Amino acid sequence: FMSINQSHSVDYQGIVIYNGERILIYYKGCEISFPKNPQHLDLLKGSTKGVVYLTSHRVIFLNKDKSGALRSMSMPLCHMQDVDVKQPLFGANSIEGTIAADP
Repeated sequence: FMSINQSHSVDYQGIVIYNGERILIYYKGCEISFPKNPQHLDLLKGSTKGVVYLTSHRVIFLNKDKSGALRSMSMPLCHMQDVDVKQPLFGANSIEGTIAADP
C-alpha cells in the first residue's frame, strides 16, 4: 500500500530502499498531483515537484521542497491499479493510475 513520509533519509537528501531492492532509473523535475483526494488531506492538495525513483519494488517520489508536508511517497508496483502510460506526440509523458493508502 501507499505510504507517505516513510521513504526519505533523515537529512531529506535521498531515499531509503529495502534489502535486495534496486534503483532502476530516476528523473528529476517530475511533478505529482492528486486529482482524486477522497479524504481531502491538505498534504495531497495541488501538485508538487521533485524526483521520482523507479525501483525493482516500487515508485518513490521525493519532494524538492524540504519544508513541505509531503516529503516522500512510496507506491508499491504490485498495488497500482488502472495504470495508463501516456506518450503524446507534443507534450510531456505521464503515468496515471490508482493506489490505495495503507490503513
